[in-house]
Amino acid sequence: MQIAVAHHQQGRLEEAADIYRQILSVQPKSFDALHLLGVIAPPFALERRRELDPERLHYESTKPGPAGGGSLILTPLERLEHLAALVPPRASTGTVTTV
Repeated sequence: MQIAVAHHQQGRLEEAADIYRQILSVQPKSFDALHLLGVIAPPFALERRRELDPERLHYESTKPGPAGGGSLILTPLERLEHLAALVPPRASTGTVTTV
């Protein structure tokens, strides 16, 4: 995690995201990896976010969802999990970077 955070702080976002994904592949509920991977999300996602209250965020989607709606109301953690699920994993090298 420390290596990923160092990459993140130095603007090497792709390298940081790769390590966050590796961590999530073995620790899928790692709050820090989920959060920091979510922070790297494209800026356009932030334009569609509106805070309803401290516990709920509203997101306008660019496409209708399976139920036909174009928006989601999620907790911040649910949104990070949603974003993490959308990020395709990179090809595995068989190694995982550890802390």
